[in-house]
Amino acid sequence: MRIAIITPNYPSEPIDGDFLTMSLEVTLGLKSEGHDVFVVTLSAEKEGEENVGGVRVLRVKPNFDQYNGLAAVSDLSIFSYWLHCALLLYSAARQAVDEFKPEIVECHDFLGLGLPWICDRKYPVVIRMIGSLSEMMRNGSVAATDMARQFSTAFEFATIGSASLAVSLCEDLPLIVRRMTGLPEDHFRVIRAPLSPPKNIPVRDTGTKDICPYPEILFWGRVDPQKGCDLLVESLPTVAAEFPNFKATFVGSWQGDPLYFEKLTKRVQEMELTKNVEFTGLLPREQLVKLAVNSDLCVFPSQYEGACYAALEAMSYGCCVIATKVGGLKEYVQHDVTGWHVPCGDHEALGQAIVKLSHDDDLRSRLAQKAKTEILRVCDTKSAAQAAQEAYTEAIRRFSSATSSGTFNSIVSMLLDGLADRSIFSYLNDLQANVYQQGLQAGLEQCSAEIAGLKCELQKAREQLATSRSFKDRVRSRLGRIKRRLKEIANTSRQDPSN
Repeated sequence: MRIAIITPNYPSEPIDGDFLTMSLEVTLGLKSEGHDVFVVTLSAEKEGEENVGGVRVLRVKPNFDQYNGLAAVSDLSIFSYWLHCALLLYSAARQAVDEFKPEIVECHDFLGLGLPWICDRKYPVVIRMIGSLSEMMRNGSVAATDMARQFSTAFEFATIGSASLAVSLCEDLPLIVRRMTGLPEDHFRVIRAPLSPPKNIPVRDTGTKDICPYPEILFWGRVDPQKGCDLLVESLPTVAAEFPNFKATFVGSWQGDPLYFEKLTKRVQEMELTKNVEFTGLLPREQLVKLAVNSDLCVFPSQYEGACYAALEAMSYGCCVIATKVGGLKEYVQHDVTGWHVPCGDHEALGQAIVKLSHDDDLRSRLAQKAKTEILRVCDTKSAAQAAQEAYTEAIRRFSSATSSGTFNSIVSMLLDGLADRSIFSYLNDLQANVYQQGLQAGLEQCSAEIAGLKCELQKAREQLATSRSFKDRVRSRLGRIKRRLKEIANTSRQDPSN
């Protein structure tokens, strides 16, 4: 099967620790099953085509000047970033994808990355849900205004709902989406995160607790609020009270949120724990693995996760893992079987869990050994690739039987549902003319006016309890104009990528 994969980032080789491990694992798993895979991805460092492990990869360099008008709206900065990524990947890669002639397009989606490909209606599209930005905005792990959350929710759910099929790494995420959208259960497939068995795992260094720092605690991942680094920092006084010689190491980039990193380091100084805590930044994979196997505990206190590859990798290395009981983490890490759960946001519970496990060598050993065998069974790459092929086959069948107008109407309907909030209308109406590029501005203003007018009609109807046929005709007429205008904007974007 010929498969095009659209993904936010893709490692140039397996040792790149700051890249999306899932994309690499999915692609190599499909390739090992004999499929022809073409990857399209963003890259800040380089652009053009290269071969990665026998897979053709097209890298597209972001150019934010092209969409700086929408990015200038501070309330929409997160939304505008992902909108730019979606439009950029589509406009830069659609010719190459067409020449590849895929049977299926899989998008590793975070916020609407697959929407342009769905609107194009050339290929069946499967959305593999990495995580939910709107969910992280709702639980506070990603700071955002109500405006950004509403726009993000609309585009995220329009993309998932309009795809031929949606694939999730966990059971939890489809439940969230279904609860908020009403999408049917059979629109989703759960395929566990594929994970290759680790190679050349170093032997743990020998030492004594009296000489070496104990316990040695390791976190790795992005240093940002979603990953819960502040929760781990706040738990450390509890650990220090019992183990004053402990060592906590944070591995990962803080470039995405330098202010958050400053707050963490300042808090460590206030606690007088600077000699116990180290932030290393990014490390080569070989060095990271050595740190992991020599740590007593690997801690992943995320606010939300679909899977958390760092935790899965730690388990495959034979490490003892503590994780928050959220999203997919609570499914991959089984409490008191393959790891230890703590409540999300409870730093006291996290500190107590670290102390408990640090006192019990046998418990740590039992959890680590069971985790190593169980995670490789659950995340078997061959099983994941076969499940993906079954999902592709079903998506192709559904795509061939769906009408193009039905697809577009579904997208419009879900967007309107997501945007149906009074604050959005007033906000869009107040935007100055120089905020948007001319074409985008005109289209959004017209649609906003139509939607606002329709909302007024609905409000009047509610107040007057109107049920006349003329009212219904007016509503249908306005909806028709909105759909036609959105379709014109989509067609213009396909014809001229600069718009």
